[in-house]
Amino acid sequence: MRSALLALALCLLPLPAALRARQQLNSPAFLKGNPSLSVDFFFSQLPGGRTLAELELGGRFANIRLPKGARRAPRLEVSCAFRPLDGKGQAPLGRAGTCDLGEVLKNAGRSFRASEFGGRSPLTYQAELSLALDPGAYLVELRAADKGLGLSLDRTLRVTVPAFPAEKWYVGDLKFCESIGRTEGAGGVQEPLLTGNPWRLVGRRDGFPLLVAYELKDMPRDWVGRPLVHRFTVTELYTKKPYTWKHEEERVLGGRDSLEVFAMPPKRLRRFPDGVYLLLVDVFNPASPGDRGHSYKSFEVAN
Repeated sequence: MRSALLALALCLLPLPAALRARQQLNSPAFLKGNPSLSVDFFFSQLPGGRTLAELELGGRFANIRLPKGARRAPRLEVSCAFRPLDGKGQAPLGRAGTCDLGEVLKNAGRSFRASEFGGRSPLTYQAELSLALDPGAYLVELRAADKGLGLSLDRTLRVTVPAFPAEKWYVGDLKFCESIGRTEGAGGVQEPLLTGNPWRLVGRRDGFPLLVAYELKDMPRDWVGRPLVHRFTVTELYTKKPYTWKHEEERVLGGRDSLEVFAMPPKRLRRFPDGVYLLLVDVFNPASPGDRGHSYKSFEVAN
């Protein structure tokens, strides 16, 4: 696995109605090319009909060109702005934070050198932003900039923020991860620590595993303690003879809200041809298979 160190800038804080929105948002077009600033979105339900939008931005040192004579690593001001597309002229909603790439170098046991940037540098950085939004279509403007060094990485996307039907359990958005660990939360309670993979790129080339976290939300009370079927289907896109893989297992539901993890064995992942794929997670109670939920996202394999 490559030695990629990450900096997290933490800033502020399958539902039928959401599937079309997710299909637009999670189109593999987001994966094509090598954008200087990658982003993945996660949506969840909030009280009062609003939606929590969580953004995970990712960048590579290889895409940063330092000016001649630079004597420090960039300290990026990271921001997002959501501009409603309903024509009512509302002011954009946004969040901002910072990401110090000098800290990334420090954590990697390296000191500042211009050669750490550009070229084939393996280092990456990440930043997380979140905000509450009304469902609807938005133009999202992303920026990571250091005015002192004259650096600016920009990206603009059109995103549909979904609405979640009330009183219905659901499978949350899929979060592609580099690793999943534990950290000490409030009161000394151990909580999951998810290091994301906003590039949704997996395989031997960059050393990222196919590791995905997802939540089961607002599950029926009488299902707690009972086994549910989790069915995973991976299908290759944009090919006449797609490579397909399926796996199914039963898991006992531990509570009304439950964090679940899917990890593909590395030996199995190495068999996948390079390309763009769709991961579909389907969850149901075998006692009532008609009541089911699912979530899906595209990703890229580079072996």
